[in-house]
Amino acid sequence: QEGHGRDPRPVGGGGETGSFSNEHDGAVSAPHTFVPFDEEDDDGLQTITDERLLRRTEGHIDLTSNHRTRHDLMETMNDMFDEVFHPRYHDLPGDWHAEPQRLHPARDTEQEGVLEWLLPIPGAVAEIPTDLDVAVNTFQDPNASSVQLEHELLADRLHALLHQSSTRVWDSQEATWVTVVDEGPPVRPQDVMILINSRKHLPDLVERLRARDIPVMADRQGLLLMQPVVQPLMALLALIARPTMRKAAVELARSPVVGMTEQQVHEALRTLGDGQQVLPHLIEHAPTDRVRRLLERLQRLIGWGAVYDVFDTVLDGSDLLAAYPDDAQRQFA
Repeated sequence: QEGHGRDPRPVGGGGETGSFSNEHDGAVSAPHTFVPFDEEDDDGLQTITDERLLRRTEGHIDLTSNHRTRHDLMETMNDMFDEVFHPRYHDLPGDWHAEPQRLHPARDTEQEGVLEWLLPIPGAVAEIPTDLDVAVNTFQDPNASSVQLEHELLADRLHALLHQSSTRVWDSQEATWVTVVDEGPPVRPQDVMILINSRKHLPDLVERLRARDIPVMADRQGLLLMQPVVQPLMALLALIARPTMRKAAVELARSPVVGMTEQQVHEALRTLGDGQQVLPHLIEHAPTDRVRRLLERLQRLIGWGAVYDVFDTVLDGSDLLAAYPDDAQRQFA
C-alpha cells in the first residue's frame, strides 16, 4: 500500500516454548498487516515527518524505545551517550562520526535501576604458588593483565549476584572495606547479557565464568568445523562419503566416540588393508562391547541412508558430550 509498510512484528507467544509467525490475522500482537510510515507505535505521539519519514520509507528502522532497562538507568545512560558522542569531540571533520540517540524507557516497572562501575585494581604482588592444587589469586599475580583483572572482577560480581551473597567495596576515605547488600529480585543467569568490545579475550572471560559454575554461552567462538566436539562428527561424515578413508578412521578412533588409545589405534589400523572399509574394521577392534554395539548400530543406519539418525545416535549414545560438556560445545554440536 502507498505510504505503508508491512508490519514486521511477529504473531505468537515466542519465548522458550512458543513460536512466532508473520501471518497477521488480527491477533493482538500484530493487529495490522500494514502500518503507515508516519505513525508512531504509541498513541498520542506526533506524526513522523521530514527526514525521519523519508528514512523510514527507504527501509530504515528506528530504535526509539528500550523495553528492558529500568527508567532511571536508561535516562542516565542517555546522558552518558549524549556526552560521549557530542560534536565537540569531533576533532577530525567528516561524516563518519556516530551520533547519540536517546531511547525512550518503555519497561513496565516502577523499580529503580542500579549503575555499578567495576574498576579492577591489582593487589599486593605475591609469589605464584608452585603447588598445582593451590589456586592463583589473579589480583596478586604479577603477570596478570588488565583484561584478566577485569574479567576476574566481573566474574566475581556476577557470582555474588546470582547467589545473593554479600559484596565488599573499598572505601578510600575510610581506608576500609564496606559490605554492600544487594536489594531487589533474584538475578538468574538467563537475565544477564555481557556486551564486549572485542572477541579477542572472550575465551578468558568464558573460562572464568565457567570456573564459578555460571552457565554461559557465547556466539562465534571460532570456526564451527574446527570445534573439538564437531571434529568426530566430521570424521564420521567423511566415512559416510568415503568408507575407506584412513584419515577419518584415525580421527574417529581417537575421539571420545570410540575412545581408543594411541596404541590401540596403531594396532587396529596396521591391519587395515587398502580399499577396506573402516567401520567393520573398527567394530572388530572395538575397545569395549558398548562401543562395538554403537558402531554396529551406526553401520546399520549408514546402510539405510539415515544420515540424521547417525548423528543423533552419536550424540545420544556415545561419550562425545560427556567429554565436551560445556554449553558452548553442546551448542556447536
